[in-house]
Amino acid sequence: MIKYKFSSEFPQHHLLDIEIIFDKIKSQTEFELQLPAWRPGRYELGNFAKNIQKFSVKDEKGNSLAFQKTTKDKWLINTQNATSLHVYYTYYAADLNAGSTFIDLQQMYVNPVNCCMYNPQRINEPLTLELDIPDNYQVACSMKKNEKTILAALDFEELADSPLIASANLQHHTYTVDKLPVHIWFQGECRPDEQKIIEDFTKFTKWQLDVFKNCPASEYHFLIQILPITFYHGVEHKSSTVLALGPGYALNDGRYADLLGVACHELYHVWNIKTIRPAEMWPYDYTKENYFTTGFVAEGVTTYMGDYILWQSDVFNTGEYFAELNAQLQKHFDNYGRFNYSVAQSGFDNWLDGYVPGVPDRKVSIYVEGCLIALMTDVLIMKHTHNKKSIHDVMRSLYENFYMKNKGYTYDDYVKTVSEIAGVDMLDFFKTYALGTENYKPLLQECFNHLGIEIKEQLTGNIAETHFGFKLSEAPDKSLVTAIHPESPAYFHALAINDQVIAINGYGVKTDANKWINYFGLFPLELDVLRNNELIKIHIKPNGKEFYKTYKLVQVENPNKNQEKMFEFWKNKK
Repeated sequence: MIKYKFSSEFPQHHLLDIEIIFDKIKSQTEFELQLPAWRPGRYELGNFAKNIQKFSVKDEKGNSLAFQKTTKDKWLINTQNATSLHVYYTYYAADLNAGSTFIDLQQMYVNPVNCCMYNPQRINEPLTLELDIPDNYQVACSMKKNEKTILAALDFEELADSPLIASANLQHHTYTVDKLPVHIWFQGECRPDEQKIIEDFTKFTKWQLDVFKNCPASEYHFLIQILPITFYHGVEHKSSTVLALGPGYALNDGRYADLLGVACHELYHVWNIKTIRPAEMWPYDYTKENYFTTGFVAEGVTTYMGDYILWQSDVFNTGEYFAELNAQLQKHFDNYGRFNYSVAQSGFDNWLDGYVPGVPDRKVSIYVEGCLIALMTDVLIMKHTHNKKSIHDVMRSLYENFYMKNKGYTYDDYVKTVSEIAGVDMLDFFKTYALGTENYKPLLQECFNHLGIEIKEQLTGNIAETHFGFKLSEAPDKSLVTAIHPESPAYFHALAINDQVIAINGYGVKTDANKWINYFGLFPLELDVLRNNELIKIHIKPNGKEFYKTYKLVQVENPNKNQEKMFEFWKNKK
């Protein structure tokens, strides 16, 4: 048996104390300890080892054992004939988001994949986790509880995949759908509308269970961290999710749609990525990058389904759902990296440049582009099968033929499955839109037309964006250039990303640059900008073309019968 113990002598300093006990050490001179280099759900290296201090190892008699660190996150222990090892270290836990570990005087919040070492040769052994916490704390976690403070896992992967919150301030709500117990835990200042939340969560949970007809989890937990600032983040697990949202005072109004969206999205991940998993991650290799090109399936299909199922289950009305699709269209059309790098390769390169904007117009988002590819896939399947099949059938097939048969899927497997469900060869479609950089717009318009929907293009009403081709972000006390259209006057007149605009036509500006530009209209602009603390003067004049626009989905006034039938099937199919 392997035992983990969590405690915190100085929680105000964000320090988590960890002890791991390995018994029955075999006759060996070296014992390897590995800390995960990344966490599933975020496809970039995490470098968690930077948070470790006070590392030591002792034998069963309390004698110190020598060790050597051999990589950034691996240690070799000289066992010296010990029969058991006691590993001690402290983990600095000061980041509060949906995938981190955070300790303070109010809570012990742990994502074990951040901070729990393992022995690669014993990764499949059962283990226990003991929590040294105050008596008045509750524990929110999907792991089996032997006692209030002792949790059990079948192996390291279950431990790594089971975040926990221990706190005296947890708010707990429950509901059951098709014999699946579901728990909702809130940590942080908020006053959730219990009746409305349970009603809406029940609707989208039931819809997803009906789609897959089988759930790999025996119970499910929503662990919701409520922050006092504007925040939005979610991380998936097989039997739980952590959601981080804020501010708490807006939970029931301004942020409620965000809560629904991220909750439905993460629940869908129970199937898509946690169980329907790319072959490159079957099993997970926690020591290095797990490169894969099907991020447009793992995150893209889930992004599509997260909002789509809220609409299908009548949590969202049609206007609310279209608003979410409008946002995806806007992000797609505003990102000119779509002409430079495919969504498949962009997903592969998440391991290189992570989730930051990075080089302008270099790559695309697997969430946004994958969502639109999933939508087009769905409509094309409906069209080719005369409204008998859909993308739900694709995901059910992957679940049954890969996860249920204990294996992962490849890019070719996904294309083959979609083709079989559609009854036509979809190879060229994915070659063009997933592996290539073809313009989505014509096919998107065609797909929406099948549903009786138009994509309406409109001017933004912002002169800088529409006629000069650049976007400004109004920071607390300044205006920064955040995007430049590659065919615009701004691009060819030396404006650059992150330029701070401080004056327009001789008038100083702070957060009102857009207002001054709208005031001067289509007259040439003289911009004073700060770039790397150097004052630069830039002259720009419009060239008669229009650049950034807004995109809005509108149902046609008089749909034909085919459009009505397809729209109805799209709305109600399972």
